[in-house]
Amino acid sequence: MDAGCFLGDKHGFTTGKYQMVKRDPDGNERVVGKGSYITWWWGRKDNDGKMARDPGHRNAVITGNALIQLTEGKREAPFSLRYFWHFLLFCATRMDTLKTMKHEMLGIPPVLRLPENVMLPRLPKGDSEFPLRIMDIVWVALAVGLIVAQIARLSMISEIWTWTSLLAVLLAMPAADFVSGMIHWTFDTWGSEKTFFIGSRLIRPFRVHHTKPKDLLGSHFFTTNADASLANIPILLLAFCCPTDWEAGRIAAVFLVALGTFGLPTSQIHKWSHASRRPRWVSWLQRRGLILGPIHHAVHHAEPHTVNYCITTGWCNAPLLWIGFFPKMEWLVSKLTGMTPRKEEHDATKPV
Repeated sequence: MDAGCFLGDKHGFTTGKYQMVKRDPDGNERVVGKGSYITWWWGRKDNDGKMARDPGHRNAVITGNALIQLTEGKREAPFSLRYFWHFLLFCATRMDTLKTMKHEMLGIPPVLRLPENVMLPRLPKGDSEFPLRIMDIVWVALAVGLIVAQIARLSMISEIWTWTSLLAVLLAMPAADFVSGMIHWTFDTWGSEKTFFIGSRLIRPFRVHHTKPKDLLGSHFFTTNADASLANIPILLLAFCCPTDWEAGRIAAVFLVALGTFGLPTSQIHKWSHASRRPRWVSWLQRRGLILGPIHHAVHHAEPHTVNYCITTGWCNAPLLWIGFFPKMEWLVSKLTGMTPRKEEHDATKPV
């Protein structure tokens, strides 16, 4: 149950965890997702109300025929340190993530709707239209080798072990997530499968993935991670150009190496978000919002596939959605180039 309300004119936050339970026609229930909630309570003389939101780590938007069951709850005192942290999380979520609700509504779990293609059947292993190539192995090996070489090089510099370096590493995690979103958005939105050079190799996999989201489960490990490796190799090479005899250069080098390291497993993390079975430690990271989770990513696979582009941790999806970042970018690119976003889909809907 919920942690309770703040009575009278007092206000504050309650936090806790919920689980999404789906019920089949026979009445059997199974858990299809978990997450955390933040509830903002405000007291009024005539009634007590509240607004609840998912903080966006696990489910940026909750939709579907699943019951919400609250499993834990805790009340945060106003103006404590955790109070302000929850306030920041609360403000970073979309206003329409969950409805504005009266006190009693969380006691009766509302019925919500999950995207239909979340439960698509898994394809047999090896059933993928993107076969393993020799260069896939080369790109992955080169990227891993560059990471090892960079870490060995930087760890030998005594001046690098500072709090500033640690901050650079921590900032690289959301930066890698943002970069993954920009790449994903670019290939989802612009060009076509006929675009010179990148059409068949880069744009087509993104477009095919929307119609056959489980196909990537049949791809080889090196095929899965080759494109992310290729994208991060220039970042890792650029770190060699940063002078390490002055502090700004060292911090830049640390940031670039961390950015390339966190960005490298993006495609593998994305693949795990579609898998029905995954290593226990991967599920542990997904439940805690440290990497992209299946329910969070399922929002992107609901039509028209124009939200939650970031697929490394998913941390950037909520704030980018809040400010309308990608629609504004589409307007800007169209204004500057005259290009039409998702032109293939636009042309397909035109009357003949």
